[in-house]
Amino acid sequence: MAEGKTCVTLNGLKALTEASSVGRRVKPVYFKVSDADIGDIYPGIDLKDLPSVWYQANISGYIPVNDSTAQFILDIPEEKATHYGKVFGLYLEDG
Repeated sequence: MAEGKTCVTLNGLKALTEASSVGRRVKPVYFKVSDADIGDIYPGIDLKDLPSVWYQANISGYIPVNDSTAQFILDIPEEKATHYGKVFGLYLEDG
C-alpha cells in the first residue's frame, strides 16, 4: 500500500472542527485524482481544489482500521486510468 503526505485544507479543518464540537465524525463521499506533484501543492492549506484532476467518483467503501482511522476504497475503471495518480483528494458532500 502506498503511503505519502497528507494535506488538510482550511475547509477540511473547518469541517473537522465543526464535527468535533458536536461529537460527529466527517465522512468523505467522493474523491478526485490528480497527476500534479505533491510538492507543488504541499502543505496545501489554502487549496480550494486539486489542479490537474483527471478523474473523480464516489468513494466505493471504507474499511475501519481503528477508532480514528479508516482505509478508503477508491475504484478507478481501467479504461479511465490513463494518467498516474499522484494526489488523491477526499471531499465531503458539500465539497
